Amino acid sequence: MEDECLLVLDLHRAQKTDEIKEAFSDCKITPVFVPTGLIQPLDVVHNAPFKKKVENAAMQHMQYNLDDYVHGKCSVVRVGRDV
Repeated sequence: MEDECLLVLDLHRAQKTDEIKEAFSDCKITPVFVPTGLIQPLDVVHNAPFKKKVENAAMQHMQYNLDDYVHGKCSVVRVGRDV
């Protein structure tokens, strides 16, 4: 037997349609709707730290690979009148 799971969502109307509710039921997912602004645990606990890690990884990648992005791979073309 498959495990059931709990899914925390905001109150966006697209997530509360009959079609989505049926899909949740078919997949044994129990949705919990949290009002926006009241409590957003995923933004605090998971999303914010995840976004920070992605941002840091992107910056580190750019720093270590800057030559690949700059030398010989990019060209600057001036369009329009000189000011």
